[in-house]
Amino acid sequence: MMVLGLVGSTHCLGMCGGFVLATGKRAPAYQAGRLLGYALVGAAMATAGWAARLGLGNRLFMLVAGLSMVALAANLLPARPPLWGYLLRVFGPLLRRPFFLGLLTAVLPCSLLAAAWMQAAASGSTLRGAAFMTCFWLGTLPALSFAHLLSPLARRWPRAGSLVVFWLGLTMLWRAWRGEVWCG
Repeated sequence: MMVLGLVGSTHCLGMCGGFVLATGKRAPAYQAGRLLGYALVGAAMATAGWAARLGLGNRLFMLVAGLSMVALAANLLPARPPLWGYLLRVFGPLLRRPFFLGLLTAVLPCSLLAAAWMQAAASGSTLRGAAFMTCFWLGTLPALSFAHLLSPLARRWPRAGSLVVFWLGLTMLWRAWRGEVWCG
């Protein structure tokens, strides 16, 4: 899992590097939030994997899907329910705090994270799932810890990020053409 995080670090820089830059000197709090969030999601995914093996997966899936649909529907209403406004007032300010921002990055819609979640789900135990995601976090930590160092480069060479992504895309195409589909 650590290797997956290390290999995917350039992707993480593109996805979360802005969060690191936005937190500035409070980046350690952001990283601590990421650590806790990743461990909790790993434990939850491992528990979901365990429930699926016991045949409880359909109920768990229906519960999560139902809650997601209710939240989506509440967001689409022209006049939001009073509870929705209350939740935004309570949790909105938390997003300005680096720790909570880091905590929420554990559930970003990210394909690399999804791969790590699946590994955690298949891990066999809640503790192992949390450990898997902690190792993934450790793999991403070096790149995201030094994201602020890249800020002057990004301003100086705005196309550098595009070139890196282009190079990674060509690399993926080459690997797919050769039949190398494993990413780790």
